[in-house]
Amino acid sequence: MAKNDPIANEATWRDFQRKGANSDFHTLADMSNCDSAKAFAMFGDGSTKNAGAISPRDENPFSFVRIDQLEYIPSQCVVQNTIPENSLSLMFGASGSGKTFCALSIGLSVASGLPWFGHYVRRGDVLYICGEGRNGVLKRVEAWCSDNQIARIQMPFYVSQGIADFCDLENVRIINQAIRSQGLKPVLIIIDTLSRNISGDENDTKDMAAFIRALDGLKDNYLASVLIVHHTGHSEKKRARGSTVIKGALDAEYLVEKTGEQIKFTCTKMKDAAEPKPINFSLKEEIVNIGGFPEKSAVLEINDLYTSSLSPQEKAALGIIQDAHKKITYQDFVSAFVRSGTTSAKPTNLKRIIDRQISSLKEKNVLSENFEFLEAPDNADNEQTQ
Repeated sequence: MAKNDPIANEATWRDFQRKGANSDFHTLADMSNCDSAKAFAMFGDGSTKNAGAISPRDENPFSFVRIDQLEYIPSQCVVQNTIPENSLSLMFGASGSGKTFCALSIGLSVASGLPWFGHYVRRGDVLYICGEGRNGVLKRVEAWCSDNQIARIQMPFYVSQGIADFCDLENVRIINQAIRSQGLKPVLIIIDTLSRNISGDENDTKDMAAFIRALDGLKDNYLASVLIVHHTGHSEKKRARGSTVIKGALDAEYLVEKTGEQIKFTCTKMKDAAEPKPINFSLKEEIVNIGGFPEKSAVLEINDLYTSSLSPQEKAALGIIQDAHKKITYQDFVSAFVRSGTTSAKPTNLKRIIDRQISSLKEKNVLSENFEFLEAPDNADNEQTQ
């Protein structure tokens, strides 16, 4: 057998597996030093391409396509303008900056389908690989659920029972096996924190390259997005700690800073789109009951400094948007706006007033540019009076 022949290797591995030597299956693949064999061992049948290896079934795995024949695939987001679909993102900040609050609020929004501060989400399973402090995570989750009036049982949000080591191929295989055996279909995988989930040196280029390869395989295998929570550098507080290999591989990166009571969430990289505007948060205390014990926790809210310039009508419009999903009908929007009691305008003027509030919120960077509600037909104002 020719050394490292992918087709022959896979046939050998299958034969080896049939003979009942499953415990040594990954070891033999690793010993072969063949990317196809390693990927087959890590991700199983049909996943070698997703793991970054060339499929042995591809007769001509490398080719060229003329530019006019390329098909454009519109980019999608797991969290609108924040977390791209099938992406690798990183959120970093100093200890106590609020980065875990930010990561959890994003994950819980995706799991529940609720907008993340006016940014629409793609709902689905969320995996939270927790490095430490599960009791603290539970309190924060319960506080978020209480604030959003939703029960934990309603959300496909899953917390790991241990840390992961993404520098170890065997551990990556075990993680994939756990995901498949539980029938999970993650759209978002959160790793909190990077340093707790690697055995290698985060300053070492080779170790970080292995870490990134493992995460690329993970996200591509499930078409999921991966969000890494990380720390700032020891002396440079405006960059993530460790090898620059990390930033080069990212689709999006965010810096979380805390100054006094204010938490600032700033995009420091957005690979294929314009960087979104910073968001300012503060923490609101929330008392929760867990197992009959009252506990103190907190939830993120838009900082008063951020919304203090909003008029009552703008605040009413923003509240309606934050409670809505990706689209809201014009009639429902108008009804909610009228119920808010912030306008006494005649029905014939409502469309003009609403359009003005939406434009103002966008100009003040409080509302995403991509917010959309169904436009009213020409006679909508008249219909509203009937």
